[in-house]
Amino acid sequence: MFHDLAGHTLTIWTDDPTKEAICEETTREVVLMKHASGRVTGFELLHYRPERGVGSRVTLETGGGSAP
Repeated sequence: MFHDLAGHTLTIWTDDPTKEAICEETTREVVLMKHASGRVTGFELLHYRPERGVGSRVTLETGGGSAP
């Protein structure tokens, strides 16, 4: 997980970043990083600014699906 303070982005990888082959921006200002097969390997939240006073914690909920 990487938080770019200057660029206001939060990037979270779910796999090795070197496996990225495709980037796709969604309509909700989220960039999906994908493997050549189309499997998502990470995502980046654009315009990310954490709430003041909350601290540096980020909660991530997973869908609970099975891995391929």
